[in-house]
Amino acid sequence: MNAPKPLFLASSSPVKMQGYSRIAKLMSKNKELACVRRFASLNMQDLLYYQAELVQLEADYHELALARPSAKNPLGALYDQDWWTLSQSHMDSEHKQWKLWLQIREKLKEYNKALRTQISLGSVAPPAKYDLEIFRYWLEGPDQGNFPLRGPDQHSWSSKHSDDLIALNAPSASDALTSLFKTKFLPAFHNLALSCYNTRRKVLRQKPAAPEDESSSSPADLDAELGFGPGFASYSDRRIHLFFNLLCTLISSLLPISSIIILYSVHSVRARLGIAAAFTASFSLCLAMMTSGRRVEIFAATTAFAAVQVVFISGTS
Repeated sequence: MNAPKPLFLASSSPVKMQGYSRIAKLMSKNKELACVRRFASLNMQDLLYYQAELVQLEADYHELALARPSAKNPLGALYDQDWWTLSQSHMDSEHKQWKLWLQIREKLKEYNKALRTQISLGSVAPPAKYDLEIFRYWLEGPDQGNFPLRGPDQHSWSSKHSDDLIALNAPSASDALTSLFKTKFLPAFHNLALSCYNTRRKVLRQKPAAPEDESSSSPADLDAELGFGPGFASYSDRRIHLFFNLLCTLISSLLPISSIIILYSVHSVRARLGIAAAFTASFSLCLAMMTSGRRVEIFAATTAFAAVQVVFISGTS
């Protein structure tokens, strides 16, 4: 007996993602681009509404607590002194005061939760400026995202809401030199020095493709895996940081010994002092550009470096 045929057959060609699915894939593949709005104004307004509700509930509770005990409820005077009497009183048929307190308790839970959320959102860092520019370029580019959203939320990442965006993954801490290299030098280097790579890639794509297995990936498939369209290049952030860590280590070891060698070969005291000043300024600039140290730490390290040179000058004069 033949097996029943399935009602639906899966297509062998992958379905091109659009809309929210396409943005979600891009952000999941490139975590530095994952950013959303914090809605700081709406969250603050909601917090103010909670506060207003609690203020009113507090006033109503104090009004009941200060009311004189009636003949029907002689134990009302003990409500503020004995919790058990307040919660278990059967003389007050409506339990107004205790019911109001339970209402306050639930509202306080909501208020405290909203308050903690607002504090937490306030401490989340915004996306890096360069990453946000890349995402906006992809979102608006006709060969990239091409505005995959059609509703008003397509403007959620516009410059109007730059101060309201938060990064779901905190940007990696970088010193000033590394950040300058990644955001300024590397894009310019890629556009100018590697333009021949893009030309060669286009030529290779125009050649007739040889028969391949279905499991092999074409350049277009690789672009799709990254979530970007054509025209994007990816550089390893880890390798960039490794390179600058090695460069910083090399400079930190060569700069002090270089100053000693040059000071030893110069016999004029005035020239030595000028060389010491130049090396000290270079040392402090390297600390400021290649480390994330605080100002007081940079000042202390520069002072120690200058002191070493002064001691050497005075000992060899």
